[in-house]
This record gives sequence, structure tokens and C-alpha cells, in this order.
Amino acid sequence: MANAAAAHGLLILVAAHRLTPESWPGDGLWYEEGFSEDDVKDDWSALAEQLCNQWNVVGVDLQNEPHTATWGKGNKRTDWNQAAGRLGNHVLSQCPRWLIFVEGIFEGAPGEYDDDKVFVFDMYIIIYIYMYVCINIYIYMHKHIYK
Repeated sequence: MANAAAAHGLLILVAAHRLTPESWPGDGLWYEEGFSEDDVKDDWSALAEQLCNQWNVVGVDLQNEPHTATWGKGNKRTDWNQAAGRLGNHVLSQCPRWLIFVEGIFEGAPGEYDDDKVFVFDMYIIIYIYMYVCINIYIYMHKHIYK
């Protein structure tokens, strides 16, 4: 797939959308019962081994919509900001040229949200290698469309 995209000049962002085919919406974390954070790291290592040298694969989105995660609460099991740092550092240790995309959590992240304004995001993620971190913010427009 990456080669076919490259032939057309397309760039690829690899996204972790689900942990397993059956796990949507899952537990809303970056791991779940039977699939540990170490398993997630192993999968990223395997992908990096296969795709890091592919010029048009530019980065990874670490986890799609970690909707039950917390942010900055000091809980290693649920704090997405801590996990994103650990996973991002791991991915960059395997492929240092990739951009790391980090999606926000459903609610409770630091910042402000007003339906008529932009979400102001105060981010604290520790990525030790190269600092290639992109914030991936979703704004669901249905709040405005279906009023």
C-alpha cells in the first residue's frame, strides 16, 4: 500500500484506530485486557521495521480517540499524556524521522472549550527524542449543525 501511494506522490500517516478488529469502541484507552502497552509497543516496532524506510510514510497517530483516558491526573494506567510520551518515545527510537500525532481525550483535558470559540489546549507530553509532536484536535461540528 505504501509503495502504491508513493507511486502517486501520496504521503501516509499510520493511525492506531483499533487494538483488535473487534475492539471498537473498546475500553477507550491505548491498551485493553489481553493487549498490554508492551503489546502496543511491539506492534509499533513491527510497523517501524517495515515502514520507516518508506519515504512517504511521514508519521503515526498513536491512538484514535482515547475517550476514557485522563490527562494529567498522575495515574499511569489512564493518563494519556504520560502514555503518549512513552509510546511516542518508543516509536521515535524505532524511526526518528516520523512525526508523532497525539489526539486529545474526550473531556477533562486542560484548556477551555466554548461552542462558539476554538478549543484552547494546554499540552504537556514528554517526548525526549527530536520533539516531533503534532496535536491532532477533533472538533465535531454536529453541535453547530444540528442546533
